[in-house]
Amino acid sequence: MENLHLYVYALAAAQVAGVAVNLYSPIRKMQTFARQRGSTIEDKLQIRTPLELATEETLLEGEDAILEWPMAKEIVLDTRNRFMADTLFRMVRNKPARCPAYVTFENTETKDVLQRFLMGPGETEDTNPRGVGLGTYETPEVRKVVAVVGTAHIHGIREEFERLKRADAAAGGQ
Repeated sequence: MENLHLYVYALAAAQVAGVAVNLYSPIRKMQTFARQRGSTIEDKLQIRTPLELATEETLLEGEDAILEWPMAKEIVLDTRNRFMADTLFRMVRNKPARCPAYVTFENTETKDVLQRFLMGPGETEDTNPRGVGLGTYETPEVRKVVAVVGTAHIHGIREEFERLKRADAAAGGQ
């Protein structure tokens, strides 16, 4: 019976060690990456394949190591990609955005410019919490949309955007 307890403790210790290694490994990679010379880092961060030809996420050594953590890719990359693609798609299609935004106002008399944090029109509590912001904004007619996103997001946003286009076309959209 005593050997059984030792076996159980050893098994538990091995599991804890395995979890610790999985959690620490990305941190170690980021530390190693941060200690490199600037020119070495710049070389490693160069994108060698044109992003429009990429067939998967372009992950950069060091700074994207966090995605190795369990569920991190789903939370940090996939969920954000869906949200950003939906926001961009709605802007391109001149549909109400599902997100708050800073909106710039200009006083025509004084030429003062003010930015206000406003909620998207008619959206739910999870995207536009009550009591936050200074009202709602109307989605303006958009002619061009420019998005600045991290390299690792480009492929996923493009895939989701194309999925949204197909779904919109099937529903009778543009």
